[in-house]
Amino acid sequence: MKKIILLLSFLFVFSCGTKSINRLYEHFLCDYRITIPAGYSEIILDNGEEHVLLYKYPDSSVFYMAYNTTLNIENLHKEEKYLIWLDDFYKGDTNTYEGKNLANKYWKDHILERMTSIGYLNVPKERKKEFDEAIISARKLRGIRKWWRKIYRRCQ
Repeated sequence: MKKIILLLSFLFVFSCGTKSINRLYEHFLCDYRITIPAGYSEIILDNGEEHVLLYKYPDSSVFYMAYNTTLNIENLHKEEKYLIWLDDFYKGDTNTYEGKNLANKYWKDHILERMTSIGYLNVPKERKKEFDEAIISARKLRGIRKWWRKIYRRCQ
């Protein structure tokens, strides 16, 4: 019984804390280190062409890092920014797109490099700064992997 109580209290402390967690995001082009808010459930979406690391929070906030897609497509369309975003996305222009959805919650998409974006959606005003800091924390650890360089150069 004591073990169960100890385990439950341990889970409560670490799932409800406001501290940030360092995450390593690896995909076949580059590696990134990101400090994201604690208290999430991690979901990996991969269909072979698109790869998304999704961090879902109990308040319905979502933080993501995506290769070859974004989770803010609907928001970009509503703001009539999708075609501009798409052009920047494929060129690798590091621009940021942001706004509010119909529920008055914030969204943001930041292009880190060609075909890679990081962002959030459904974030309430009181947590916006926390999620903005997570985007700013993204740091590339390694450049393009050697075995991919030749193919990547052909794609540019």
